[in-house]
Amino acid sequence: MDGTNAAAAAPPPVPMAAPVVPVDLTVVKKLLGGGGDLAVHDASGGLAFRVTAADGCGRRCGGRALLDASGSTLVTARTSEGAWQAFRGISWEQTDIIFSTKVICASSDRKEVHVFVPPRSTSEEQKPSYILVGNPSRRACTIIRGNSIVAQVPNEGDAFSRKALSP
Repeated sequence: MDGTNAAAAAPPPVPMAAPVVPVDLTVVKKLLGGGGDLAVHDASGGLAFRVTAADGCGRRCGGRALLDASGSTLVTARTSEGAWQAFRGISWEQTDIIFSTKVICASSDRKEVHVFVPPRSTSEEQKPSYILVGNPSRRACTIIRGNSIVAQVPNEGDAFSRKALSP
């Protein structure tokens, strides 16, 4: 068998999935001008994101903006009666909505928030795209999509994430 036939008979390479690379971020609350802004730093201490009052809105309307390290607005969000809506860039238009939330359960030791990602139907019985279940006092949270955990900030010995997936 010559070299050209051997190469032609070899199976094609199997594509490999991209590896999951964990990212460590640190959130720091800053009281700049009485606003209570947040700064998010990467593992090397560089600024990754900032959260501040949305332009033209201020804290009175609950509007906040997520900015990248260069100061460009990525997301604008507002809250009303415990529900949040997030929009692309600097916008309040429904055509730019990224997601909306609804608090289902809130107590001192457990909070459950349903997240709806468009297209959103008019039905009140629509299933959420994600469910966030957390313990605010312990700063622990699990994000669920369907029956799968997609992200988690665990707290040792806390059983809420296991309960969230049980029928």
